[in-house]
Amino acid sequence: MGSQPSVRILNIDMMGTPGHEVFHLFPTLPKELRLQIWETAVPRERLIHISLKLHQGRRYELATAEPRYLERNALRKPISGERYRAVAEGQQLNSKFLRVNSEARCVALAFYRVHIPVYLSGPKLTERTTLFFNPENDFLHIKAEAPIRETLIDFLWDLKAYDPKDIGLLKLAIDLEGFCANDLEHLRRSDLFLIRQRKALVDTLSQLKEVWFLNLQSPRWVHKQPVEPIVTQIRPSGVFPVAGGSPTLERVGADPRHGLEQALERVYMGDIDPREILFRWRRLLRTWEIDYEDGQVDYRVLFAVTPERHRRTWRIKQLDQAMEFLTLEEEPIGPVLPAQSQIGQAHRCMAAIGFWLFPVESIGQIREGEKLADMDFYPGRVLDMREHWPELICSKLSGL
Repeated sequence: MGSQPSVRILNIDMMGTPGHEVFHLFPTLPKELRLQIWETAVPRERLIHISLKLHQGRRYELATAEPRYLERNALRKPISGERYRAVAEGQQLNSKFLRVNSEARCVALAFYRVHIPVYLSGPKLTERTTLFFNPENDFLHIKAEAPIRETLIDFLWDLKAYDPKDIGLLKLAIDLEGFCANDLEHLRRSDLFLIRQRKALVDTLSQLKEVWFLNLQSPRWVHKQPVEPIVTQIRPSGVFPVAGGSPTLERVGADPRHGLEQALERVYMGDIDPREILFRWRRLLRTWEIDYEDGQVDYRVLFAVTPERHRRTWRIKQLDQAMEFLTLEEEPIGPVLPAQSQIGQAHRCMAAIGFWLFPVESIGQIREGEKLADMDFYPGRVLDMREHWPELICSKLSGL
């Protein structure tokens, strides 16, 4: 008999094991019942990564570009034009129910009502295709090239233009690069010559319901947590969630895994201070005079370890990829004494592919002030998060 793998993954327990059962009587059910089943099965929560880039050949020709907002889409609404291209990360973003049968496709098209043109990234950039998007369920993690008025602002306008309900974006994910890699923080009302551009930004910021501040850390930072000199450096495989490459998410609730309390006592924030993201966000809202009602926006800090090992970065979308990476993670960094190895085995926690969500108050207070120089942000903070038990989000893995 072959030995069982030592790695246990919570995603398997939460989402079950592969099955091949077929309900042969499904086509004979009344149509109303079949539609109710599809409507229950279709909704999924996703985290979609979008990069907004200036079109090739247009980067230095913006001054001579044709007038904007003259073209109309299938909904007969004006769209911004061709100054940017939206690149969505991944090859399997759209719901599988679009490909099952006509009934399922009809339900999926109605649920994912925003049909916006994008390119899909992968081994090579795809031809232009359609992203089917639901504002109430999907988070967008947006990275935009400068100038913002030619990329992000136009995209926010188009997102509303392709929405039959004229809503657009409700759930946003943003990281420090989202502020520092472009001119978003320096944008002022006078920089947006068109009233519709100002409206696109202000309306979107004003209507947000959820915002995630992303703090993804390399293992080389996580494993540099302060340790007692006598303790051997064993990788914390199965403690910190490992970021998955699948957009589809499953909310677990409070992380149910045993053995977390010791890890939560010393959570290493890595090479950035996540308070800086929150500081920049609040300053952006003040610049644009965005004032939320109490409880309107649910803020969370997202924390996960990026899957890196042996100078390779994994994009974990499948169960076998997760098993391969986590098996490598079981290897110790330094020498391991037999007694310490047994202790590590005894306290091993189930692995999770996904991420933690912490409330923003868990990362500490932010001083008053408008200048970054007035803040006390610094890398390498170690926080006791036991009073802020995280919500666990699992990534959907193919093969489950």
